[in-house]
Parts: sequence; structure tokens; C-alpha cells
Amino acid sequence: MDLFDPGAGPTGQVHDFTPGVLPNGVFWTMAIPEDAFSVRRRRAHLRLDHLPLCDSLFFGNPVGIASEVSMTVNWRATSGRVDRGEGAAVDPASPAAFLGHFSDAECTAKVEGSETGFCFETVGKLDASGFYAEFGEQANGAFL
Repeated sequence: MDLFDPGAGPTGQVHDFTPGVLPNGVFWTMAIPEDAFSVRRRRAHLRLDHLPLCDSLFFGNPVGIASEVSMTVNWRATSGRVDRGEGAAVDPASPAAFLGHFSDAECTAKVEGSETGFCFETVGKLDASGFYAEFGEQANGAFL
């Protein structure tokens, strides 16, 4: 999760809250508690409380500050489902080597975080109006 300040230079990025980089090079990815995410019919809900992260201030910075973030995010599908991908019918290195079913969605969120000397929280709920949100499921790689 990144925080931006339009007056902070070319990118405006002032914080980069991440779980770090795994030994295999994967970044921005981490396991969450099994009960943190749920899907029911055409809705999904994510709730994370006091998730320990590192604020590296900008992507790739080797120095980080211990931090934590809490969030609640809700998605609701607003369109019919569209099938995407070609699965195992194409070369595994192909960008189409996945199968997915996706719908446009509404998305709202409440986010807060803190570290030594700094904290933030959304005012009201964030909402994806005017942006793009998607709801669906996908299988790729060994899961095809």
C-alpha cells in the first residue's frame, strides 16, 4: 500500500507499506489469516487487523520502519460474469495461460496505519467510483 502527496516530487509517493521481498524475489505478497477474506455469492469481504508491515518510504528502499495497517474492504459485483483466458490450451509462458471469470464491481474501503511518529486513516470510506474495481476468480500455473 502506498501513500501519495501530490506536492512530494515527480511520483508523489511518501510511504510504501509492504511485507518486504521474499527470498524468491516475490514482493507485495503475503499470507493472510484464513478468516480474513470471505466470498458469498457476488460479494467479497477482506478484514485485516494490525497487519505488521514495513514502511520503506519508496519502492526498493533497503531501509524500512516497522509499521502496521488495518483495513476493511468490500466488493460487490455489478455486471454479468465474463470468462477470460485460454488455460492449458496455450503455452504456459503465454499471457493467456490462465482461466478466470470476472465482473465489474463496486468497492469501498476503510484503512488506517501507524508507525513511530506517523499515523494515517481514511476519512469516511474510500470508494472506487470513477476508477475500476473487479470481482472474480482466477486459476493459473499449477492450479489450471
